[in-house]
Amino acid sequence: ESEIDQEPITFFLDALSNSKSFDLLLGYFSSSAIHVLALGFAHFISKGGTMRIVINDVLSTKDKETILSGQQGKVSTSLFNDNDFRKIKSYLGDYGKHFFECLAWLIANNRIQIVAIRPKGKNGISHYKSGIFSDGVNKVHFSGSCNFTANALLHNLEEISLRRSWDSPSDLNYIQVKEKYFEDIFSGHSKKIDYIDIKDIKGIIYDNFGDRNLDDLIIQEKELLTKKKLLITTNNILKQKLEKLEASFEKLQSEPKFPFPSGPRPYQIEAYENWVKNNYQGLFAMATGTGKTITSLNCILEEYKKNKEYKFIVLVPTIALANQWKNEAYDKFNFSEITLCSSKHTGWEDALSQYGSDLAYGEECNFCIIITYASFRGKKFQELFNKYLGKHQNKLTLIADEAHTFGSSQLLNLLPIGIGKRIGLSATPERVYDREGEAKLCQFFNSSPPNYTFVYNMQKAIEDGILCRYHYFPKFVDL
Repeated sequence: ESEIDQEPITFFLDALSNSKSFDLLLGYFSSSAIHVLALGFAHFISKGGTMRIVINDVLSTKDKETILSGQQGKVSTSLFNDNDFRKIKSYLGDYGKHFFECLAWLIANNRIQIVAIRPKGKNGISHYKSGIFSDGVNKVHFSGSCNFTANALLHNLEEISLRRSWDSPSDLNYIQVKEKYFEDIFSGHSKKIDYIDIKDIKGIIYDNFGDRNLDDLIIQEKELLTKKKLLITTNNILKQKLEKLEASFEKLQSEPKFPFPSGPRPYQIEAYENWVKNNYQGLFAMATGTGKTITSLNCILEEYKKNKEYKFIVLVPTIALANQWKNEAYDKFNFSEITLCSSKHTGWEDALSQYGSDLAYGEECNFCIIITYASFRGKKFQELFNKYLGKHQNKLTLIADEAHTFGSSQLLNLLPIGIGKRIGLSATPERVYDREGEAKLCQFFNSSPPNYTFVYNMQKAIEDGILCRYHYFPKFVDL
């Protein structure tokens, strides 16, 4: 039992599925606990969660081998891609080869970090049983009798006590003290502790425990699956919890997300913040190779996080770039409703009609329209766009790739002034020999040289390590 009238397993499932970081101070560790909590861990990892664990010097041979494989990078980097969370969930739920491959991959990619310790100059072991969950704002500290093992979660009578940062100033202060204590140990600065290389643990196990079988740590796959299945079938509260988490996980996977667990780079965050400060308008002058596409899509993503909807149009110079943008938006950012519009793509007319109908009737509606400049200025698109989306332009966001193209005489008369949120992307926003077109373009995007809304030039990108240094050899030819 626990002080919150939950079994430990339901507490951990709840906490994991709502957290972005988890610091665990142990005691005995067994990877079987991660398997038991697989669905909660899948939520945790898909939200970019990172886990740090301090363990004692007692490990099963399989766990030791897995941790070493991860720490030494002996795992396929292509085992998962950055957003393959359904596969991660499947592997964590399989307490066999796939599970240990997944665990090693998470360790190799610093999603799980493990430090082993024992008391300095003593014969005892680390016997902590506490941790801190955080969602990035609020924090929960727990302590109790529960080891982080399958048997402790599935069968034992355990006690858990909680402190929540939002309950009172004293609780917040208590958690901050515990955070500092954990950080001191995990960072290797504690003077009361000997730090142990994982590769040395096998000898320590035999020296201290002989051949004794530690049931909590060495649990076989068949036995674990049987115990887990039995608990789920006999515990209605847990069964309902898992069903809700399953539905929540599937919903989470369908939502747009940043393609890399580390999140946007600092300069990409700065670009978004500058755009917001400039009334959601601006030109991003960014050197080639610095991620203009990802930077602008992150702006859409950040707005989606606030409003839970996306409706945007991307203008591109070529069909090849239209396909490239579709891959970035769909495959990487998970914007699932995308319509391509060009001379090579069909069906966009019906899509525009459907979007317009949904907006007119107040239906929930998300979409991204990726269109070439040539098709955008075409009579057919202009008629359908004005017919179906003309009254709803204030709900849209416009991204213009190679935005200097928009300054041409053919396009200036078609600037969608009804769309308030605007992003122009270009490594070279200036229009040489066309000051009038450049002036109108800058006015439309509410951004003028040299102080564009966001500037990230080649020199800055090289200094930051985003681009590599290179030699430039110009060749002059006569025309």
